Amino acid sequence: MANWKESISNFAQNALNKSKGIAETTRLNLDIINNDQKIKSIHQEIGQYICEHLELVTADETLTALLASITELKEKNEVNNAAISEVKARGKCANCGATLNANSKFCAACGTPVPEEKPAEAEAAPAESAAAEAPVEENAVVYCSECGEVLQNGAVFCGNCGKKQ
Repeated sequence: MANWKESISNFAQNALNKSKGIAETTRLNLDIINNDQKIKSIHQEIGQYICEHLELVTADETLTALLASITELKEKNEVNNAAISEVKARGKCANCGATLNANSKFCAACGTPVPEEKPAEAEAAPAESAAAEAPVEENAVVYCSECGEVLQNGAVFCGNCGKKQ
């Protein structure tokens, strides 16, 4: 009987020791994960600081090239954001707010003349993207009775010549 009690006691003690080991390992692993996250955050802060203080980087060619790439990408993003603003401004009728086709001369909803685009703006706003935004029903192609231009779905006025349909 004493042997049985001793076996249970040893089993319980072993289970307790293993549980403590697992708990300690888990705690240490969580600490490692938290420290790794802090290291990544500090790396990001260092990178941001270096990007903002380019005068600190002079000797390392690789770092200089990477920073130049970042600067170039930021400049491209500024140009693209400006182009997006122009496209969005061009895409709505000033009178009624209806979506305009890229090549429309008149609003299809109210007939208001659309101001002419500058050549640089025309390149920034491809016709496909504006046409893709306009809702189109299948097999519902309607043409202007005046100029023969394909009309925007539900158009009251021709976007090309301005004639009421």
